[in-house]
Formats: sequence, structure tokens, C-alpha cells
Amino acid sequence: MTILMGNLVTEPELQNLSNSGRALGKFRVAVKRTVKDSKGNYPTDFFNVQAWGNLAEMISEKVTKGNRVLIQGSIYNNEYTKDGVKVYAPVINAEKITVIDWANDNKSTSNNDFSAVQQQNNGNFMW
Repeated sequence: MTILMGNLVTEPELQNLSNSGRALGKFRVAVKRTVKDSKGNYPTDFFNVQAWGNLAEMISEKVTKGNRVLIQGSIYNNEYTKDGVKVYAPVINAEKITVIDWANDNKSTSNNDFSAVQQQNNGNFMW
């Protein structure tokens, strides 16, 4: 299980994959480290995040660049070759996303939790 909290630095991009018919959502988040570097600054790391199905659709509709989110999921390396050199790019496969802070309140909703499978929790539905 991987858990990250950071801000979206790109608008979510939604694709409908023609071979499977599933929705794929992609975006990037900036995550500040908790330890200062030698200059006294908190470095920021950037991660590619993807979500599938209903989660991808909900994120593309409700979440925008600048929103602070908590992401729960798994991490894997996207491996490819560029100019003859093997490149490993970590990707976060989101299973649940919670909006911590809405940068633009126009898309806010009373329920900030989104997960890949609709769940019932004390009578409230979460996505």
C-alpha cells in the first residue's frame, strides 16, 4: 500500500481505452518531503498517478489542478527504452483518492472520498 498527500500539478486527463472500453485517468501530483535538504528547504517530488474505471471518471469530473489530495494505492515501475537506455518511471495506481483541499470550490462536493469500488459506509456512499 502506498499513501501520498500532495497537490495536483496537472488537470486530470481522461481516456477511454478502445481495446478494453475502460476509462483511464492520469495526472501528476507534487509531494513535499518531510525532511529538509542541506540548504534548509523541503524538496518536492513529482509523481505520475493513474486511476481506472469509475474512479478515473469521478476524478476527471470533480478534481482540478491545485487540489490537495490524499492518494492510496500501489506503486509500480513503468519500464521503457529511450535512446537505447532503459528508463524506470514510478507510477502510482490510485485505488482511493480523498480531496483534502479544494483549490477551486466550483466542483466541490459534500463527499470528498473517491475509491475504485463504490462502498457503503454508515449509509453514505463513497466513490
